[in-house]
Amino acid sequence: MDNILQKYNSLDENELKLKFGFSQNDKIILHISDGNFGKDTCNDYPDDLLKIQKDVFPRVFKKLSENYKIAVKLHPHEEKNYWQKLENENIRIFDPSYSIYELIKISSITSTVASIAGFEAMVLGKPTLYFSQDGIDLVDYPEKGLGFKVRNAEEWINLAEKLLNDNDFYEKAIDNILIKRDNFISNLGCSSEKIAKFIFNKLKNE
Repeated sequence: MDNILQKYNSLDENELKLKFGFSQNDKIILHISDGNFGKDTCNDYPDDLLKIQKDVFPRVFKKLSENYKIAVKLHPHEEKNYWQKLENENIRIFDPSYSIYELIKISSITSTVASIAGFEAMVLGKPTLYFSQDGIDLVDYPEKGLGFKVRNAEEWINLAEKLLNDNDFYEKAIDNILIKRDNFISNLGCSSEKIAKFIFNKLKNE
């Protein structure tokens, strides 16, 4: 675990922001896509849940992009077609070739539906918002204190704005995540070694 954090902490946030075309003062929300809208997507999401996402995502990103930068990281099985119509000067779409860890590094918060990269962002100390659709939870990390559950566009927007505008709330969220993370991983026993090795190998190959 220490090796993972050492590699991640060696990344320079300001240099990476400039590399990706952001300002050093920008507050960036990273949305990690699950690949639900790709031609070769491998998930089995019901059509009604995909319909909810197609309704909620544009509303959330349009509102939040008024004051913040949005970076959307595409899933390897996903093409840009759906997301391209949302792209503007404050909403940037990054294809799978970009480093997820560099994007996590420059972000203030992250969001996802059920991507494993959301868990990785939490391991690296970033507050992660999980979108729970129609009462269906695809991951249980929020119940373990390892992220936040949002159930609709309004909750998503309000929580993101609170995290980005209330420094005390943001710092407490990070402190809680780090405590919960350490407890969660230590309680996994030998499984924690597999998780650490998995993340470290991905970092090493970036």
